[in-house]
Amino acid sequence: MRGPLLVLCLFLGQWVCGESRDVQRQRETVTPDYAIYHNVSSVLHEIDALVSRSESLLHYGKLYESTQGRLIPSVKIRNASGISAGPHGRRIQVLIVAGEHARELVPVEWVLTLLSTALVAEHAPQDSARGKLMRWLLSNFDLTVIPLLNPDGRAHLESSLNYCWRGNARGVDLNRNFDWDFGGKGASLNPLDEEYCGTHALSEVEARALRDHLTRESFDVFISLHSGTRQIYLPYSDGISWSSGRQPRFHTDMISILRTALRLHSSQIPDRSFQGGAAHQLLDYPASGTSFDYVVGRELAPLGFAVEVYGNLSHKSDGCFDIFNPVATELPAALAVADTFMVALLKAVQMHWTSTLNTWHERQRSLPLDNQIEASAYQAPWTILLICAAILGGLVFMQRKSVLLPHLPPVTHTVM
Repeated sequence: MRGPLLVLCLFLGQWVCGESRDVQRQRETVTPDYAIYHNVSSVLHEIDALVSRSESLLHYGKLYESTQGRLIPSVKIRNASGISAGPHGRRIQVLIVAGEHARELVPVEWVLTLLSTALVAEHAPQDSARGKLMRWLLSNFDLTVIPLLNPDGRAHLESSLNYCWRGNARGVDLNRNFDWDFGGKGASLNPLDEEYCGTHALSEVEARALRDHLTRESFDVFISLHSGTRQIYLPYSDGISWSSGRQPRFHTDMISILRTALRLHSSQIPDRSFQGGAAHQLLDYPASGTSFDYVVGRELAPLGFAVEVYGNLSHKSDGCFDIFNPVATELPAALAVADTFMVALLKAVQMHWTSTLNTWHERQRSLPLDNQIEASAYQAPWTILLICAAILGGLVFMQRKSVLLPHLPPVTHTVM
């Protein structure tokens, strides 16, 4: 009884406050040129072609299906050529996920570029720049990528021409559907809201696919790729952490990695700098139920980062596409900036890898104390009833007085 009552109360509260941001199609001044960008079908075709052409470097991992039956592949970039492990005695296991949000095309393009570059470097001379970079990468890391977690959302975006669409086939924001402060601040129970979190944690096939992949294999680093700005976030971003300032177990390590990555990147591209910090400090809004909070908070990996690889800081139109993605002619330059930063981030991870982190995967994954903190104003049944009474009382009062709530000022689209 308590669960449905909570959902009803939260929904009424959001309806009364009018805080939802709908996901209706907007007038766009820029749209994707699919002669350069990949559409959803060509993304899958390109992945298959790259894996097929690789002799030993690229391998399919576990394959999943979306709500509508589309393929969600995972691809491993793994050393199979006898390159010895790096200075830590084993390779750092990294999972990179792109395409959680349908409207963010450029992170998916970057992952495809990564796979393509790896394939080229596989055959490059060892003393070439690409050859040296790939040998360093393969010596220190085993990379797994999920290039497009939300293929149904992308298909809907392409068929509807709604470049503001963020959710999956059911309109659920996958990056609010994970089991970490689910339904808290920064998530919505209104299906018309772009941050609609779904009916319950991990209600979506795609979110469960990511959870299953994380529990099936042992990862040290989780990277969730997004676009809309140039920033890198550390956990946590949820509403409870927003209020309490709680930090994950390896927060100090992640801060060191972040600072080094920012320094390495700015030394190479000073006019395309990134900002970084704890999400609950850097963002001007909370975001509950995100994938990277879930991964780190539930200790499915010790380190987690959400990286916004592109943002149009001069955007002025009402449309969405060019907030999150460059025009086609500027895509190669945007990908080069993203590539430089991602290499800087991996170098920073390798530089700051500690013995504590190196043995993390060997110990039992006991849940941190943070996971036991589920402090919420809605936990006690009597509190739920009081909130409902207050909301319903307010509705009755407004009806009697014919009071209309003022419209809130326009809210920009969320990026993470």
